[in-house]
Amino acid sequence: MIRTPPGNVKRPAKIFFRGLPTPANALAVISVVLAAHHGNSEFITSLASSPPAIITYSLSLSLLMVTRIPLISLKFASFNITNNLPRYILVVLCILLVILLGLGGIIFIVPAYIIVSVIFTILSN
Repeated sequence: MIRTPPGNVKRPAKIFFRGLPTPANALAVISVVLAAHHGNSEFITSLASSPPAIITYSLSLSLLMVTRIPLISLKFASFNITNNLPRYILVVLCILLVILLGLGGIIFIVPAYIIVSVIFTILSN
């Protein structure tokens, strides 16, 4: 599968990226495996070994990759806080997730990325 939504091919994404970027998708897949093996949650371990859950998760990620939902571009042009506020909030949120939940918290990074992106998309309009 080639992942090239029309909005990202014609012009480079500066603030928002349309659809789930491939690296974020890879992080989502790897996070399930890491959380299942190194996390402290039986719930996550049972989900990671459930074929229906894995199929649903895979289909959801695939659909997110080709949607036109604007998600925050993670490219930093500068380190200016004003221009990069959504990115900094996301970084702090990710660090807090890992600190509070251990390695099991990485499974929540991509959902946090989507939620922060949707909030900032709504606020920017």
